[in-house]
Amino acid sequence: MAKKLIAPIKAIAPGRASRVRNVFFVGIRDDWERVQLALGGKKSITLHWLDSNTCNELKTELTERLGQFAGRAQDGLMVTSGTFYENPTAEVARKVAPRSSYVHVTSNIEDCSAAVYNPLMQHSLHYTGDLDVYLTAVRLVEAHANFGRDNKPITLVVEDQPNYYTPFLKTLEKFNRGRTWVLLARTYDEAQKIVDDYGSRLCVVISDWQYRHKGVRDENAGETLIKHMKEKRLRVPVIFNSSEAELVQEKAAAYGAVSFWKNHPDPLGELSRIMNEYVFGGFIFRTPHGKAVTEPIRDAKTLAAVLRQMTPEIVLYHSGKNDFSRWLQLQGYNKTAKEIRPWQGQDGRLLKNKIAERLENEISEKEITETKNRK
Repeated sequence: MAKKLIAPIKAIAPGRASRVRNVFFVGIRDDWERVQLALGGKKSITLHWLDSNTCNELKTELTERLGQFAGRAQDGLMVTSGTFYENPTAEVARKVAPRSSYVHVTSNIEDCSAAVYNPLMQHSLHYTGDLDVYLTAVRLVEAHANFGRDNKPITLVVEDQPNYYTPFLKTLEKFNRGRTWVLLARTYDEAQKIVDDYGSRLCVVISDWQYRHKGVRDENAGETLIKHMKEKRLRVPVIFNSSEAELVQEKAAAYGAVSFWKNHPDPLGELSRIMNEYVFGGFIFRTPHGKAVTEPIRDAKTLAAVLRQMTPEIVLYHSGKNDFSRWLQLQGYNKTAKEIRPWQGQDGRLLKNKIAERLENEISEKEITETKNRK
């Protein structure tokens, strides 16, 4: 019988944000060693392992161990590897997994894709040799467990092909630096629910053009989604990615969205470039025709000062797209971001001074609080 690493389940403190405290891995020794390399240095996570090659002998123990996670998805994460449907743990997982956080990680893309819509598991991720996939699994589960508890901005990825969304998620986590919750929707219906319930917190939507809608693959699901967002008057940057580059680029532009080709020589670099330019980078004042009139502004104080110098037309252009509110929220100025969001259609000369004044007040409040904390 293979050696098992069994540690006591750590309880999560009530009232705090949900964090994965235990990763329960079911797979072969080689994959287990990868999990240890990826997550072994995380002091807040305890790792557990059962060798899938001996699970027929260990079914009773497996059931008991997984049962400790039941009903406490925020505390424990079950990860499987290999080909799930040929794995003897499947019988046990079908009984326990519906009540647990469950992610399937495999290098077999056919098996990975087939697992995307399996109701047993939350997510299916594609392993291509990058150990960060296991940390991505942890962060993804934590994001979906926590995003409804606070007002942190949301980055929404809408994609149903794991060989595309897995590297997207890993890339977003690396330069996101905890500023937003990164969520994954695999169907139009999942995306629409997030848009309807949390639309005011969306900072960007990264969407494929084709995915399932009401159980059927829809060749224009992305277009339907952005139309729905327009109907709800959500002024959120939308980035489309598609294998049909020219067609989608033309359609995306009609809705004020940008796009990139899935088969771009460096798709992750292109995604990072677009995200830095339109979402996470410095604030760039532009004319209504898109011409930049300032260098990227990196801090709120400078933004307030430059804002007072802008023409009313430029101020109204950015306010109408919710640019000020979204950028300030990503910088941590949540009070100002929330207060100025409905300030639309006002006199541009008055609006720029109102926004600058409100922002300067919050900057002062933060400086006073920081001074008190240092004493």
